[in-house]
Amino acid sequence: MPKLNKEIKFITHEPGSRTSLNLKIFQKKYGIVEAYAFYWILLEIISEQPYYSLEKNKFTYNAISVETGIEATIVEEMLEYAITECKLFDSDDSGKIYSERITEIAQGINVVKERNRKNGLKSAAKRNSA
Repeated sequence: MPKLNKEIKFITHEPGSRTSLNLKIFQKKYGIVEAYAFYWILLEIISEQPYYSLEKNKFTYNAISVETGIEATIVEEMLEYAITECKLFDSDDSGKIYSERITEIAQGINVVKERNRKNGLKSAAKRNSA
C-alpha cells in the first residue's frame, strides 16, 4: 500500500454515490444520515493515516467514536457490518482496515508525482546543458 500521508487533500464525492447498493444496505440497517456520515467520516480518517489503513482494535473504535459521536461498541458493530456485509471497506489478515477507493486515489497521486518529478529532472538537465 502506498505511503503518501497528508497527500490526499480531498476525497471526491461523486454525484450519485448515495445510490450505491452497498451504501443503501448499510443505510437500511443504521439509518440514512448516520450511515452516510459514518461512511464519509471513515473515508476521511483512513485517508489521513500514514499507510491509508487503520488497526482493527479498541483504540480505533474509540477514536472513530470521538469523531462520529457514535458509541465505540456501535462503531465496532457498524465497521464489521460495513466490511463483511456491505463491502464498503476492506480488512486484511493482519487486521488492517482500508478502502480500495482511497488506495486508488493515492496511487493516482503517485503516478502524477512521478511524472512531475521526471519532467522536472528533464527540465533541469536542459537548463544545465545550455
